[in-house]
Amino acid sequence: MFYDKDKFPLLNVMQGRSGGEADTWYDMAKQFKFDGWAFAGDLKADYYEVIRRILIMIEEGRISERENWIHFLGKGTFKFGVLLTVLRDSIRRKTGLEDFHISFDTCSPGLGAMRYRKVHTTPKFTAKSFTIQSKPFPFNDYRYYGSSEPFQWQYSPIAKYLTMGDLIVKNQTHTNSRLDMLSACYLANHNYYVYSKAMIEANELLAMHPALIIQKVPVFIQDAKKAIEDIFDSVNPVAALNDPVTRTVLTRV
Repeated sequence: MFYDKDKFPLLNVMQGRSGGEADTWYDMAKQFKFDGWAFAGDLKADYYEVIRRILIMIEEGRISERENWIHFLGKGTFKFGVLLTVLRDSIRRKTGLEDFHISFDTCSPGLGAMRYRKVHTTPKFTAKSFTIQSKPFPFNDYRYYGSSEPFQWQYSPIAKYLTMGDLIVKNQTHTNSRLDMLSACYLANHNYYVYSKAMIEANELLAMHPALIIQKVPVFIQDAKKAIEDIFDSVNPVAALNDPVTRTVLTRV
C-alpha cells in the first residue's frame, strides 16, 4: 500500500485498562512500524501511565524521525490539553526531535451545539477553575424566527455575520428545536473557534512565570507541569516518574 506520510500519517493505536494490559498490547503492536502512536482506552488520560509508556518508547527507539507523532483520542479538557504541550516540549528536549508532535481531538464544542444547544462564551481561568463557559442557546424561542437581531454572542468571526433568525429557522409548532442542521453547524463553528482560541490562551498562560499566574491557573496544573518537566530533564526519568510525590501530583490531573 502506497501513501504519503506527510499527507496521511498512519498511527499505531494503544489500548489497555491497566498497566499490565497496556504492556501486553504495546508488545504486540510495536512489531508494526507506522508513523506514530494514538493513545486510546482507559489509560489515555492517566499521565503516569502515559509517561511510563513514552519513556519505554524512547528507550526502545520508537519515538524517532519516522515515528514522530502521538495523538490522544477523544480527550480535550483544558487541563489535559495544556499539559500535552508541556509533554511535547519535554519530549523534544529529551530526544532532540524538533519535528515531534502531540495532538488530540474532542467533540465537546460540536456536541454542545448539536445535542445540548449550548453556545461557548468566554474562558474561565482562575485558581479554582480551568474551563470555558457556556450559555443555553434559545433553540426553541419562536420570537427569533426570521429575526434580524444580531447573534448575541460576538466571540467568533462567524458571529458577526449571523442573526438570530439565521439560527432559528423552523416555524412548526410541534418541533422540539427550531434549529436545522445548517444553523446547528453555524453554532458548532462558533463553539469550535471559541474553544480553540481559549486553548491557545490557556497554553500561553501556563508558559508564563508561576508568580504571574497564581490567580489564573490552578496549583495542581502548575505542579503537574513542573513534575513532567522534571521527569524528562532527570538523568533517571523512570526513577523520577516513580517518586511518590511525583506520582501523587500526576494522579491529581
